[in-house]
Amino acid sequence: TEYEPDAKVSTPIAGYSGPAKQIFICETEPMNQFCGKSGYGPGTGQYWDQAWTKGTLCSGSVSPTASPSWDAAMMIDGCPGAR
Repeated sequence: TEYEPDAKVSTPIAGYSGPAKQIFICETEPMNQFCGKSGYGPGTGQYWDQAWTKGTLCSGSVSPTASPSWDAAMMIDGCPGAR
């Protein structure tokens, strides 16, 4: 999978069985080219922190909108595309 710079994904939180997920943000160019590579999985790969930034927590899912907005300072009710 290829990711654009600043692409956001959500993943389950290790050791937590509730609905909240962790958001990760793909780095800017040129590091975004590693976001979809083996060993660089968000929060799990050996080198994940070189390609991803840990964001906030979220739960649920985000409905598509014509003009999405994002406030990374708050936990939101919906998660970006799950990984």
